Amino acid sequence: MAFVRKLKMLTRKAAGALAGFALCTSANMTMMYGIALVPTLGAAGAAIDMGRAVAVRQRLIEALDAAALAVGSTPGLTTAQMIQKAQEFFNANFPPDALGTPGTISVTPLQDGSAVMAIDARLDTTFIGIFGIEELQVRAEIAMVPENRALEMVLSLDNTGSMGSNGKLESLKSASKSLVNILFGDNPAPEKTRMGLVPFSESVRLTTATAINNGWMDMNGQAPWARLHFDNNKHPFAVWQTMRSSTWGGCVEARADGHDELDTAPSVTSPATLFVPFFQPDEPDSSAYPNYSQNYMSDGVAGDEMARLRNSAKYVNRRSTRPNQDCNIQAVMPLTNNKAQILSYLDGMKAQGYTHIAEGAAWGWRLLSPTAPFTEAVPYDNQEWIKAFVLLSDGENTIPTRTTALLSDYTAYGYLSEGRLGTTNAAEAARRQDDKTQRICTRMKDLGIRVYTILLEEAGTATVNMMRNCASSPEAFFPTPTGAELEAAFQQIAADLTNLRLAK
Repeated sequence: MAFVRKLKMLTRKAAGALAGFALCTSANMTMMYGIALVPTLGAAGAAIDMGRAVAVRQRLIEALDAAALAVGSTPGLTTAQMIQKAQEFFNANFPPDALGTPGTISVTPLQDGSAVMAIDARLDTTFIGIFGIEELQVRAEIAMVPENRALEMVLSLDNTGSMGSNGKLESLKSASKSLVNILFGDNPAPEKTRMGLVPFSESVRLTTATAINNGWMDMNGQAPWARLHFDNNKHPFAVWQTMRSSTWGGCVEARADGHDELDTAPSVTSPATLFVPFFQPDEPDSSAYPNYSQNYMSDGVAGDEMARLRNSAKYVNRRSTRPNQDCNIQAVMPLTNNKAQILSYLDGMKAQGYTHIAEGAAWGWRLLSPTAPFTEAVPYDNQEWIKAFVLLSDGENTIPTRTTALLSDYTAYGYLSEGRLGTTNAAEAARRQDDKTQRICTRMKDLGIRVYTILLEEAGTATVNMMRNCASSPEAFFPTPTGAELEAAFQQIAADLTNLRLAK
């Protein structure tokens, strides 16, 4: 700024000196240099004013983009309604303290269904005012060209316990609803926009009746890991049948034999493709084994830790909700175009549990897959639809370790001692979850799904690389945004996915 003030002062002094030189009749080289100095300084000042004008135009275009997205996602508006909506979004996205004073937006509909949106701004000059140019008019235009492609989008959102701190979950709710409002506009049920939601923690929850009635669940204990926690040939559903007033809550374990990474349709002819219900076992009594966290009924037998854990008889005629421990997240919402339902669902999210990002990614893919368990999605090769996926987490894949024979708390991957991730080492198990997450993302991208990733907090290099590699491009990865930046990230995603093509 000191340089700018000095340049301006020199320009004015030079102009004043030139007026004095004009009265001098003697030949004077100094006068000639003075005459040359004025246009030189003026050119330098004009360059600065022009640079300021370019900056104003860029800000105008960015605010017009947001306005165009909002208008374009709301079909059926009159010209007056388009102008009103565009002005509201422009005002919200043009900083009040920014250079330039914008006027009002104009919208000109064209016969081909497109429209031209424009705005002018006034910029007071800094230097060229001494030459009589007191202000510049800066104009920005955008041509809004409708596209016919529709959108299927799934948000897999971290609902783990850590999301309950520092206002993260509330920021997530607000930013997600902003995304919905942009994509859906004022239409309560747009034909060409559908969204699904997957809250995840250490497991994912399904609607119980839907999962059972459609044959997704392992009702008879046929899957590879279904009988690990019970003796006498029992399995989760069989044990629930012996209990009083206790039924499955809807959460599921990760599938075996690599199907946890796939969208393979569940089938009784291939038991590993079925989903095993999440059943938190009663762990050994704390009086004998104090390091267990889930002791909720008497073991009923003596013996080692595994004999106490697997005793199926202790559940008979017992009342307890604890088998559904940490299964309080909302059930997955399949693809829908019901805007009100989506917004209400987002308001109901709550924070609990540990972090298994791979499960969130896998179930997000299953919602976008046209094959069971969910079949609402269009085929992958349907060129009239765009498929998009957002994966958001605030932390790293977690194995909650314990100094017990089981080595950990129970999660969708069972106990660490069971080696379901191919290891009994906690750090290696977390790394293998990272690998699974990346493979799931790669498979989605190979099918043409656009993948966006958001990492809410600082994390280790492995997690940052995982989330970055998952994204479809470097621009589709949003690292460590604040609450306000999270909303901007969702707006950027909406801009990339909107059913408009913006031509400047």
